[in-house]
Amino acid sequence: MARMLFITASLSFGGAAKMLAFVAEAMLERGHEVHIANLLMTANVTNYEREIAANAKIYQVGKEVGTNKLKVLKALVDIARAVRADVVIGFTLF
Repeated sequence: MARMLFITASLSFGGAAKMLAFVAEAMLERGHEVHIANLLMTANVTNYEREIAANAKIYQVGKEVGTNKLKVLKALVDIARAVRADVVIGFTLF
């Protein structure tokens, strides 16, 4: 079992968010531990977040540190270390 951390710019409605939901669910079904760092805060919880949140941990990085790039990078490193991620995947441009 691998511990995976996906980094995404947003889990809002869209093709990339939908593909991330599919990939995350597939990895969960295969027994992997899935974590998602969401860089942009969304006003409402999206369907994709609801689908994933039942089995994966979602970190709202933008909500915690804003848009300061150094703070975002530090937050991502902290998350990767805390979950002891075996794999870190940048899923969308950020």
